[in-house]
Amino acid sequence: MSVPTVYLDECVNHIVIAYLQRRGFRVKTAQSEGMFAEADDDQIQHANANGWLLLSVNERDFYTWHQVFLRNQWAHSGIATPRQTSVIPRLPLRCAMMLDWISAEYPDTHNRL
Repeated sequence: MSVPTVYLDECVNHIVIAYLQRRGFRVKTAQSEGMFAEADDDQIQHANANGWLLLSVNERDFYTWHQVFLRNQWAHSGIATPRQTSVIPRLPLRCAMMLDWISAEYPDTHNRL
């Protein structure tokens, strides 16, 4: 099973980074890439240019952008949007489980939400 490089936008709590890295995921962040505060479509394009799966808890906005990309036949490397609950300690586990599932079931994440 191929493990994707995961690109976290600025909405994802950084407690997720170390947890995902311990689980074997390669993690990039908007901050480390100099993309902090950039527009959502720019985040998608940056992830796509590098072949990374974008991870954001901003489900509503990225669903909308996913639809825009599909309508315009623009490519993206995939978007994962785990639900963020008020229970922060569950977020890293939720992200890891979602990424494990995506890696196993959808090795090609291009243009998937």
